[in-house]
Amino acid sequence: MSAPSLSHPLRSLLLRLLCGAGWGLALFAGESWLLLRSGVVGVDIPVDGPYAALAAAVKPLLPGVLLRVAAVYAVAGAVLA
Repeated sequence: MSAPSLSHPLRSLLLRLLCGAGWGLALFAGESWLLLRSGVVGVDIPVDGPYAALAAAVKPLLPGVLLRVAAVYAVAGAVLA
């Protein structure tokens, strides 16, 4: 007994959604790479004095923020596809 397959229109829609999400993630990765390479983001700034406390508070939150931004890029790519 074989597993039921998705009908053709649903398979086509799923493929478009996955391709759009992939393009969205690729766009996010490309933009992030360009920003980090050009140095405009300010990742390597010295965090002495009053900025040390701010950097210590923000640094643990960055992975979650980047994950949410990547998710928005993926959803937007899937919707636009």
